[in-house]
Amino acid sequence: MVAEAHGVTPEELFHHSRSRAPIATTRQIAMYLMHVLLGRSLTDVGEFYKRDRTTVSYACARIEDMREDAAFDVELTQMEDHIWTEIGRRHAATPIAGPIDVAESANDI
Repeated sequence: MVAEAHGVTPEELFHHSRSRAPIATTRQIAMYLMHVLLGRSLTDVGEFYKRDRTTVSYACARIEDMREDAAFDVELTQMEDHIWTEIGRRHAATPIAGPIDVAESANDI
C-alpha cells in the first residue's frame, strides 16, 4: 500500500543497497507504520525488511520529525486510517476464534 502510494515497487522496498531518496523514504514510512500502527518491535521490523533495528529506529524518528509538516501528517493519517479499515474489512470477512493479530497484516503495509 505505501509502495503503491509513492510509485515504488514492493521489490524496491526490500532492496539491500542504499536507495535513492523516494525509495528510502517510502521504506521508512512502511517501517514506521509496522512499528507504530501494528505494534511490531524494531527487531521484528528490521528482520522483515532485512535491516538492523537501529536503522528502523532511525526511520521511525525521521518519520516522526516529518510529521511536523501538516501536509505529510495528513497523508500519513490517511494511510493509517486506510490500513485500519483494510484490516477490519479482512477480519470481518473471516470468522475468528480469538483476538485479531494485526501483525499478520504487515505485508499489506
